[in-house]
Amino acid sequence: MKKKPLGCLTANGLIAFVITLLLIGGGASINGGKMFAPGKLNAQTGESLGGVTSHADLSAECDACHAAPWGADKMGDRCMACHTEISAQLQNVSSLHGSLMQDVPDLQCRACHPEHRGPDASLVEMDPATFPHDAVGFALTAHAQKTDGTAFACGDCHLQNVASFEAAVCADCHQQIDSAFTEAHTAAYGSDCLACHDGVETYGANFDHNQAAFQLVGKHAAVNCADCHTNAHAIDDFKNTATECAACHQKDDPHNGNFGDDCSVCHTPEDWEATSFDHNLLAFKLEGKHGRVECEQCHINNTFKGTPTDCYACHQKDDQHNGQFGTDCAACHTPSDWDNVSFDHNSFAFPLEGKHARAECDECHTNNTFKGTPTDCYACHQKDDQHNGQFGTDCAACHNSSDWDNVSFDHNSFAFKLEGKHARVECEKCHVNNTFQGTPTDCYACHQKDDNHNGQFGTECGACHTPASWEDATFDHSLAAFPLTGAHVNVRCEKCHVNNTFAGTPSQCVACHADPAFHAGAFGADCASCHSTSGWRPAEYRGSHPGIADEGGFGIRHGNTTCRTCHTNTVRDYTCLACHSNNQGGEGGGDD
Repeated sequence: MKKKPLGCLTANGLIAFVITLLLIGGGASINGGKMFAPGKLNAQTGESLGGVTSHADLSAECDACHAAPWGADKMGDRCMACHTEISAQLQNVSSLHGSLMQDVPDLQCRACHPEHRGPDASLVEMDPATFPHDAVGFALTAHAQKTDGTAFACGDCHLQNVASFEAAVCADCHQQIDSAFTEAHTAAYGSDCLACHDGVETYGANFDHNQAAFQLVGKHAAVNCADCHTNAHAIDDFKNTATECAACHQKDDPHNGNFGDDCSVCHTPEDWEATSFDHNLLAFKLEGKHGRVECEQCHINNTFKGTPTDCYACHQKDDQHNGQFGTDCAACHTPSDWDNVSFDHNSFAFPLEGKHARAECDECHTNNTFKGTPTDCYACHQKDDQHNGQFGTDCAACHNSSDWDNVSFDHNSFAFKLEGKHARVECEKCHVNNTFQGTPTDCYACHQKDDNHNGQFGTECGACHTPASWEDATFDHSLAAFPLTGAHVNVRCEKCHVNNTFAGTPSQCVACHADPAFHAGAFGADCASCHSTSGWRPAEYRGSHPGIADEGGFGIRHGNTTCRTCHTNTVRDYTCLACHSNNQGGEGGGDD
């Protein structure tokens, strides 16, 4: 099927388009082109911007202000291209244009600056009813109409131009409304009205202080604003006004600061003289008989600050114990009844537990003496000590206050702990004749009879044996004077300790390693000068070779040979001919 062309591209559509163009062109020709002329541009001159001093200079250049419909930029962009100072203001929210754009981002230049109204028309035109005046810091909420009912015009407040404002305008206008209030208000807070007022709040006597953080109740409601808001010339001065009582009433304080600066504890805004004091709000509450005591009994000469709160400060004269129980009367007495005493011995350093709780007080506190009463067991139970002091004076190590005869003894609490087989040994095996004090704790005291070494290893059995098993002995030779290193580690004990003799075993090499005939006694007993425990052979002579004097000895060029290469029988006999057939560098040798 053949597709139909779009309606606008049909023959009839194209003919209609051409006719429309002809009609528009004909109409423009008949009225002299006025249908495309919206009006003359403003001729007001100013500083030169790009060689242009007024909009009228651009009458023949429409595209200087009007962007093409198909282009990316807008008319506002063309404005900023010339008025660069306004473009800079838009980046500063504190400026007029910057604050406007902050609140109304899509605001266009032509909304306030219309054109094509003739050469003498104003380039600034704003309707107070629609202009976002609150964006510049002052709303017109309360300034929609003047006192005569007519609407405010920009010029009523902005006498020179809309970009400037004189604070005196506020006073001039409000003098006509209420002269007395305006003069008093200006005298108290200054003439910079905009420092506090933003056009939204209510004013003067109509301000509802109860909506603020500090509500005016009682006599505060009749106080003049300036009595509290002294030297307030900005809104922050009002916000930061002190709200504590002492800020205003310190001069009225007959207590000289004894009660602190929170006047509201006793006084109220309704009546400064009618006071009520709740002592229970303080650290020292009046309970029991204290609630019926006259103030001056504690607060002498009307002194309140620093009054002592401890019982003894008032009741020292009533102390029948002569200070033996200290000064904390509340440990036994109460404010309800001084004579109704309850004493909790468990609150003291020595709690009464077990049979102690049933003991009579005078058994420990003789002659009603309390202070300094000893708390150690032995002070009372020395007469019951059947051990005659062998276990010391710490009875609680075995006995308890519940039952003196029910004894539990933990040997591990002492210096000698019972471990391994020691735990199963009968007490009398170590404590002969029930003697406990001074019992030796060294192994040899009990195990000397078991020493198969006849004292050769000394008396420190624990070096090899353990309480777990006497037979399972381990010996760390590295703890002895002769540590086993190298090949010595694998030598059987009896090789050195002949006939199980240990004490006095020599530790010199020659004791086991006889000097071979090859040495011919030339090296003495210092085997370690050539040999090591890693292996008896090969040996390495590390001294200076005696003989020919050549930089400290002989052998500069003989490092890879062995002793027997030259010393065929003993170290005292040597020959060069084993390597050198003659001394002339002949066959079988070098040239030495």
